[in-house]
Amino acid sequence: MPWQPRYKLRLQAQGIQVEKVISDLEKTGYAVVRKAVDRETYFGCRQVAKALRSEAAGPRMIREECHKDEFFGVFFGQNLADLATGVLASDCFRLYPGYCGRLQESDEAAAAAGAEPDEGSAAASAGPWYQDFAADGAEVSAGLDVPSEGTASMSADGESRAKTLTDLHAGFPGFTLGSIAAVALVETEEVEEDVTPLIEIIPRSHQLGPLPHEAVADPALFTRTSTAATVGAAAGSLADPVRITLTPGDVLLHSVFLLKRELPPRKQRTFMSFGYQRAEKDTGCASSGHPVRSEDCSEEIDCGEVWAEAQYSAR
Repeated sequence: MPWQPRYKLRLQAQGIQVEKVISDLEKTGYAVVRKAVDRETYFGCRQVAKALRSEAAGPRMIREECHKDEFFGVFFGQNLADLATGVLASDCFRLYPGYCGRLQESDEAAAAAGAEPDEGSAAASAGPWYQDFAADGAEVSAGLDVPSEGTASMSADGESRAKTLTDLHAGFPGFTLGSIAAVALVETEEVEEDVTPLIEIIPRSHQLGPLPHEAVADPALFTRTSTAATVGAAAGSLADPVRITLTPGDVLLHSVFLLKRELPPRKQRTFMSFGYQRAEKDTGCASSGHPVRSEDCSEEIDCGEVWAEAQYSAR
């Protein structure tokens, strides 16, 4: 039997084939990994989500609260760290700044709490299409925030901005990524046999590269009738949208340039949105994220207690 690195052997023992994950990412821009987050971790996350809901009702985003020690196993768990090692082809990478969680509520729960429906409630339509990167300091990724007016517009310096985004997140010769995004479902009240899709994605849309987000928000872009210069002939090569269903512990890995949008749930659920980036890449942010694996292991966050004391790394 040919020699295999330890991370591959560990993943194989969990029934995860990293070669298939890489192949799916290369071909379609995404891969679903079942039960990548262990049961103990997502059970702990469920308890934290319940406590956070009791403090403030209604759907919302969590950022600093991600530094509860129960979330350590989501961001730094061995399966995901091993997957990132294989996908990024690197032993040195970071948790990218801007990681967050989303507490979604059912329509009934949001109404009982007096909350107005938003993108995370069942009373709302699906959220806007977006790509998982930051441009001009405006967050359009993990937070699912709507970009500010003019964000990522292709003005005179549009080509330069696109190159900067590509430099920050794109890959190396061959299919070796500079960064990878992830969505992990950690809690839901829905039964496993009847789970509402969490995310809708457009396969192969990562091949378009960074797009100006006023074009991304245009639904005509995805009916293949748009003549937007930023998409051009490439729009005709896009696949039909695919709805991704996750159960607790499942993870969606995808290119930061994949087009996706959040779907409303029937019942409350919690998911985490985050990414990993090779250490030699610049984050393009004021903060540097947190080392997941590094040459100097003393820099790594190795337990929930250390994670709980660490400072939130914003974009």
